[in-house]
Amino acid sequence: MGTTISPFVDRAEGEIIVQRSGSAEHQILSWVGLDYTDGVEHGFASAQETGPHIIYLDFVRKVDLQVSYGARIQVCNAADNDGNAAGYLTFVY
Repeated sequence: MGTTISPFVDRAEGEIIVQRSGSAEHQILSWVGLDYTDGVEHGFASAQETGPHIIYLDFVRKVDLQVSYGARIQVCNAADNDGNAAGYLTFVY
């Protein structure tokens, strides 16, 4: 589950299930879930890629959860200088 806290009204939430699969040489991340802005999100990406979009954590699409190299995920904050936003993730195992 992820959420955004910002000083503006662009707060939102999202929830996804992420699964890592494949061999040690070629890992795949796949996901399915709900994004406040776009609704149902699903997809997959090679773990050797960096940057594929998973879900947005805010209403104006500035805080993006993305695939990161090595079967990881990252929070990318593309907010301009007009304001700061923070993305928070909660992992449930």
